[in-house]
This record gives sequence, structure tokens and C-alpha cells, in this order.
Amino acid sequence: MRVRSLVTPLLFSTLFSIASAQTPSYFMITSPALNDTWTAKGLNVVKWVVGVDQGINAFDIELLRLSTDGILPIARQVPTTWSALNIDLEGVPTGDDYFAVFLNYDSSTVYSVSPRFQIKDNAGSTSNAAAGPTVTVSGSPGPTKAFAQTFAPSMARMTRQPLPWLGVTLSLLIAFLFGFEVVH
Repeated sequence: MRVRSLVTPLLFSTLFSIASAQTPSYFMITSPALNDTWTAKGLNVVKWVVGVDQGINAFDIELLRLSTDGILPIARQVPTTWSALNIDLEGVPTGDDYFAVFLNYDSSTVYSVSPRFQIKDNAGSTSNAAAGPTVTVSGSPGPTKAFAQTFAPSMARMTRQPLPWLGVTLSLLIAFLFGFEVVH
């Protein structure tokens, strides 16, 4: 007994699922850029551009350091309607291995990661502050540190998620349409 092959419908539905899945291109972080230098004792600006029709109203920002110091939570529920956030660093360790990470902390979804940048004691002028709020961050990164600022919720976690059941449903629909044929 042979059952008619379901390879074609399964392949089609798998490719459709992959093509319709979200990709991590929600944001483009424009500052910090590659090899930028932030000051460890002063005002710095993180800037971004939001992708069109992403279904994301807010996100969280962390600074990630590759050395043993780890994660420095900056702000939760930053509205996507903004395009910049001032970050006042006070006593943050210097280093050349920092990355800004935009994510949804609740679902562990990473939206964007900046290029590598550095933080120095006296990096220069702080006159390039953006219009809008300022978050003050102090101390060393650590795994138990809380976010320095949480902004008011604005349906922050209403994100469009991929539909994992779609591939299975399409596979069954295509198999039903083509029929299960038993060949003796």
C-alpha cells in the first residue's frame, strides 16, 4: 500500500509560512552608529527610524556590553511615535564593546541591534540633545538591574505576531483538496 505523496503540499505550505513570517527589520537604529563614542558622564542620544506598518506601538531599550558587565536596562515602553531618546549616563563603565538593543522584554523579541560603539569618560560635547524626554542611567550593568525609566503604557504590547498554525492549516487544506489517495 502506498499513500500519495504529500511532499508538494507540505513544501508549498512550508515555503508560504517562511515567506509570511516576520523578519527582524522593525527598526533601523541611526545613532549610535558604528564606532560612535558616547560620554560616560553626560547626555547621549539614541535615534531610530521605525519600519512601516509593523504593528508595534512601543519597545524597550537596553545597552548590551560584551564583556562581563552584561546588560544595562534603559527604558521600557518607549513609544514608536518618537524618533529619539536622550540618555544621561552617570557612572556607567567605559568600554568599546557596547550595543544598543531594541526589544520587547516580555516576549524576548529583538527588533534591532545597533552597531558596536564605545563609551568614554570625556567623549566630547553633549550639545546634540534631541527634543523630548531624558532617561538618567547610573551604575554598572548587571543581570538584576531594573529599567531606569518606564513610560506610560500605550497599548505597548499589541504586536502582530507570526501565525504558527498557518502552515499546518494550509498543509491540511492542500492535502484535502488534492485528496488522500490510496494506491494498491
